[in-house]
Amino acid sequence: MNSLISSNYVEQNKKLHDTNEQYGTNSYTRAPNIIEVANWVSARSILDYGCGKAMLHSALQARSGEFMQQCTITNYDPAIPEFSEAPDPADLVVCTDVLEHVEPECLSNVLTDLRRLTLKMLYLAIAIRPSSKFLPDGRNSHLIVEPASWWMPKLRGTFTPCRTSWNKHELVTLLRPR
Repeated sequence: MNSLISSNYVEQNKKLHDTNEQYGTNSYTRAPNIIEVANWVSARSILDYGCGKAMLHSALQARSGEFMQQCTITNYDPAIPEFSEAPDPADLVVCTDVLEHVEPECLSNVLTDLRRLTLKMLYLAIAIRPSSKFLPDGRNSHLIVEPASWWMPKLRGTFTPCRTSWNKHELVTLLRPR
């Protein structure tokens, strides 16, 4: 098993991406927030960690003001062959609707990897409810369904929270690396 994701789970996610056009497409809705954070931290590089179908990249390019034209955007997702190469660190790492999909036994390694990759700021959005989508093997695609109170101590182990909000559906937080 790869320390970030098992080969079996990569295959489960590849199949779900191939059979469900909507799986891995919601990140575009966060583009205005990402631009605001990128401006705030003067990011010159953005990494979309767990990018799915790279909709955030498309949305950021569509809003390509002067600032975004000076910013490189990299996509990473181990279940998408063209985005599966290990990424380099970036000023702003964006990880939306990803951590709840991580295999529980890999979560600590993924958080360590996010820390390694984050130069200035990490933007996280974590669903804290079950998904409406299921893996081909029948499991809910959200493997970790825990409240914000469970997530925050885990995140504080490697990051310092700057802004945090949550509701019954998701936790959204900005974190600086320690």
